[in-house]
Amino acid sequence: MLIEGAPGCEVLQEEARRFVRGRPAEICYLDPPYNQHQYGSNYHLLNTIALWDRPPVSEERGPDGRLLRKAGIRPDWVRTRSPFCRRAEALPALRELLESVDSRFLVLSYNSEGIIPFEELLEVLSRQGALELQGN
Repeated sequence: MLIEGAPGCEVLQEEARRFVRGRPAEICYLDPPYNQHQYGSNYHLLNTIALWDRPPVSEERGPDGRLLRKAGIRPDWVRTRSPFCRRAEALPALRELLESVDSRFLVLSYNSEGIIPFEELLEVLSRQGALELQGN
């Protein structure tokens, strides 16, 4: 237990829009991808630790003898591609996610220079209730 006296927890792996449906909460914290970089390829090491599946490391080499896959990115990262990382899909995905959330408070972490233009982000968030901005 990370916090003394905290209630029991459960850990699940689920797509966020499906996960939040039917789970009322006091507060919901969302931190979706905000640029074109897919989490699956950037956080492949964390995925391997979480899955503890020890995928084989490619020893495939090019004609010059150099390794072809130096970064160790899991080849199965593509199954976790997120619509939040695609300009045409990000706003509809966020809208669907926000509409699925049932909480008194919603905290969204998002970069003001993200895929979703700031004005559109504010507009979709303001539909959910009172909006307060905090920045660095």
